[in-house]
Amino acid sequence: MDGVNKRKSWEHGRLMKKLVHTREISIRSFDLGDHSILVEGTLVDHGYGQRHDDASEGPELVHHMVIRLKVKGPGMLIEQAEAAMPHHPRKECPEALPSL
Repeated sequence: MDGVNKRKSWEHGRLMKKLVHTREISIRSFDLGDHSILVEGTLVDHGYGQRHDDASEGPELVHHMVIRLKVKGPGMLIEQAEAAMPHHPRKECPEALPSL
């Protein structure tokens, strides 16, 4: 392919870019008293302009996953764990929950 027909990725020395995906990971910890804490982790994925009809350039929620751990100190023993998928793109996605 010659230089004229190549997809242009640079313009005026700056990279042309289009946002297609974001992943946000957050971890929050809560004091439960009695030397215990609750650690809650969340993962949220958004896709942008990924629909086949290209009807939307805005964010589309792809994944929303949550894991919670009850941890007892001072030995940092995990006493309880639970996971949830409030949003997922495929019906079989929750099959992964037991491994979490």
